[in-house]
Amino acid sequence: MRRILILILIPVLLCSFVPVACSASDTGYPELDPEVVAAFGLSGLQWIDEPESNDDYWNNFLLSFAAGDWEYWDEPLIWNGEMAPIWNKPGGNMIPVFNSLLGALLNQGISVFYANGKYYVATNGVEPLYSKEELMAQQNDVLLAAKAIHDDFWRTGKLREDMTEMERFQVYFHYLTALSIPPSATDYQSEDPQYRTVFMKYDSAYGALINHVADCGGKSAIMNLFAHLEGIQAFGLLGSIVGITDAGHVVNFLRLDGDLYVSNFGSANRGTYLLNSSSLAKWFELDRNVLNTALKYMRCHPDESPASAFQVTDIRSRDDYVNVGCRVLKGNNGTEDQLFGIRYGEPDNCLYIGGYTLKALEKGINARFSRQEIELNHIPESITLLEE
Repeated sequence: MRRILILILIPVLLCSFVPVACSASDTGYPELDPEVVAAFGLSGLQWIDEPESNDDYWNNFLLSFAAGDWEYWDEPLIWNGEMAPIWNKPGGNMIPVFNSLLGALLNQGISVFYANGKYYVATNGVEPLYSKEELMAQQNDVLLAAKAIHDDFWRTGKLREDMTEMERFQVYFHYLTALSIPPSATDYQSEDPQYRTVFMKYDSAYGALINHVADCGGKSAIMNLFAHLEGIQAFGLLGSIVGITDAGHVVNFLRLDGDLYVSNFGSANRGTYLLNSSSLAKWFELDRNVLNTALKYMRCHPDESPASAFQVTDIRSRDDYVNVGCRVLKGNNGTEDQLFGIRYGEPDNCLYIGGYTLKALEKGINARFSRQEIELNHIPESITLLEE
């Protein structure tokens, strides 16, 4: 089976390799399946035990939301002594940037706060269209559906190892374009807060891939989800269509083969454009604040160490061996003479091969492990990068 596993530098216990979130642990941070973390664009984020800055709290909220470790607050924001928030922020730039995860909240006018050891999504007195449990079910269902499509593309050869990131991305671009997902017929200019909850249907990846009715928020969300399954960094960007007043629009922001692109498959200006290119500027005006937020997270993933961007791109099981394809993203810190190894399993129960340079890992390598040894010693399926 074709899978993508990404090394996550978050101090969690791995629950399993099925795309569901686990319950919160007693240590204060949510336990997350690594596939969930990778698929929803959270790779490289680490739980912060004692958050201090706004970025720290957003970091922990994203991980908590993905795990379902949050609650709605649907009453007016009037605090008493027992419920005074330590941190309270409007949705702002983070919801469009992480729209593969938070897309359903895109047009809700929500705020997020932290109080009494819990993160809350405040709807300011408006009853949300979907409960937390329904949103978690949608998160699970759309990931399962997207993975099935991803696996089929690899099985049938539509996606191959010799393809560039741009070529792989275009496979999904053409697939989603061919679906001809229609937009909703809702009124985005409505000022009625209760009416606006209907947009939860149309701004999520679930709305696009499962319901097959989505607006730009949902279409960009599902494209980002597919990109993440390929190990491609992808976020949402908010902006406006040139020449049309009050025409908010969400597109995809990606790093493909080292370059930054803006992509849009769900409207008349269909295509993938280099960031800051004249062809993009002719039809789309970026919200620079949202772009700066996306750039911050685009850069934070690969910059700390090679291990923070280590990706397992393929696991192929044969009769005699398991072949693991893996690589690290370009742009990592590391010296030319530094060597790395690949470990299959946990530290005290593993198979190991080493001697790879960072340059070799950037190109991608294949590591072969004995199936007989794996089965004989009950070695768990966990692949990590080691600095020698």
